[in-house]
Amino acid sequence: MTPIEPKPSALESELKRLAELEGKATKGPWEKNQYSNFTGYSLFAKEFGCVTERWAASFEDPSGPQHAANGEFIAAIRNAAPSLIEGLRVAVEALSDIEWHELERRDAINKATEALSRISKLLSPGNG
Repeated sequence: MTPIEPKPSALESELKRLAELEGKATKGPWEKNQYSNFTGYSLFAKEFGCVTERWAASFEDPSGPQHAANGEFIAAIRNAAPSLIEGLRVAVEALSDIEWHELERRDAINKATEALSRISKLLSPGNG
């Protein structure tokens, strides 16, 4: 009954790095504000102001919609980052506690069920 190695995995190291970066970044929520007088947008944080801006070359610039989609994605992923990082950390922690040859045992199933429940709550909309 040997548990998985307790040494940090590459995923755990990456989650730690991402959590540190997230902690240093401008706090969320961020929102994308589309400009109406020219082709561009800003990413705005309520307690910080304009985080960054992006403009297309002109109203006719075919990359304008792509820039707008990038802005939406950046704001959404920034807002979800704390919950995503914590959810993955919880999953990695729970899975590393399970002794793989005992997966059919009730306690292992309960650990996995509890982890999934915690992850689900962390990743639910509005929990960020």
